[in-house]
Amino acid sequence: PIAGGGGDGGGLRSLLSDSVARRGLFICVTCHVCQQFSGINNVFNYSTIFLTSNGVDAATVVIISVLMNVGNVAITVVSVRLMDLSGRRSL
Repeated sequence: PIAGGGGDGGGLRSLLSDSVARRGLFICVTCHVCQQFSGINNVFNYSTIFLTSNGVDAATVVIISVLMNVGNVAITVVSVRLMDLSGRRSL
């Protein structure tokens, strides 16, 4: 079942028939599509290939990749903390 709902056991039909859940689903899907079009995934997926093909030393490439991923996790933690501090609202 959908969290917070007293629905009929869940499922796609009940999700789409609930206007509150439908709005939240729309927001999540829209954010996901925008993220895919932003190209940030390409930076993470192809950075090692790009850097290596441009003559960057393998050890440096590893350091850059690790720092990029650590930075990504750190920003995610900060974002979650800021959302919690500002107060989460139901969609």
